[in-house]
Amino acid sequence: MARRDSALPDPAPLAALDETDLRILACLVEDARLSQRALAREIGMSQPAISERIARLEEMGVIRGYRALLDLGALGWPTSVFVGIQTDQGGEQRRLAKELLAMPEVESVDLVMGPVDLMVKLRVRDQEHLRRFFFDLLPPLQGVHRTESYMSLETFEQPNFQKGLLERIRRPLARLSARRSEQPARRR
Repeated sequence: MARRDSALPDPAPLAALDETDLRILACLVEDARLSQRALAREIGMSQPAISERIARLEEMGVIRGYRALLDLGALGWPTSVFVGIQTDQGGEQRRLAKELLAMPEVESVDLVMGPVDLMVKLRVRDQEHLRRFFFDLLPPLQGVHRTESYMSLETFEQPNFQKGLLERIRRPLARLSARRSEQPARRR
């Protein structure tokens, strides 16, 4: 099924990136183990130039790291659970989020808008593990007023989401570059 483009306009990138940076990022998103030599061949630049650009992208915080994607189910943690938590307002939410992140079951915590304040993604081994989380680990935390739990039955992920997003960011840069190349050189 073909993807529809969003009705929203193409966003301007926040970091000062050019088309070459975005091509490097697209290659790394596809295969983060790609050597700088192979990346240089793919992009058509020298290896030192690629190395400098990657270092700059890391320094800017655009590249935050390189990680292996694990099958957590194969490691014995197959169950994803989302827990909405209604909390005290204000700084208590950040404190509670930090306390939750210290628990090995907690994969992420998002501060959200709506009927709950925090959305927590957990990974547990089984229902007994989930029961222990709710009855032994969560109650001692200060500031939890109410919880809503949602057990994931199946996860559907957008394949290559980051690569598609990079392409969306790259489009305006490519159009700008094309317009510049079409304009006749000014006479001095």
